[in-house]
Amino acid sequence: MYHEKLVVNENGDKVNIRVHFWLSYYKPSYSIDLFICKKGKRKFFNLSFDDYSYRALSMEDRTVYRYNKFKEYVTEEQILEAKNELWNLLSPSVAKQT
Repeated sequence: MYHEKLVVNENGDKVNIRVHFWLSYYKPSYSIDLFICKKGKRKFFNLSFDDYSYRALSMEDRTVYRYNKFKEYVTEEQILEAKNELWNLLSPSVAKQT
């Protein structure tokens, strides 16, 4: 399951935060993707990491690198809001009310 949250930065860029959630061997896991639309443009592009400097890093360093790149476009609070919205959608009390 995934949830998307659209935010607008101070410089006018639109950023779509997509939080993926899944169960892997009964352990909850999530990942985050960013889609950015520059001010005055219409198309979103995926913030991808395809360069060799990223591939040369260890797995722990890759997560730190990705998170630091995310913070260039969105704040930690905006990422946390998107995660909390997904968590609230998954909670059983909300599912019973709708």
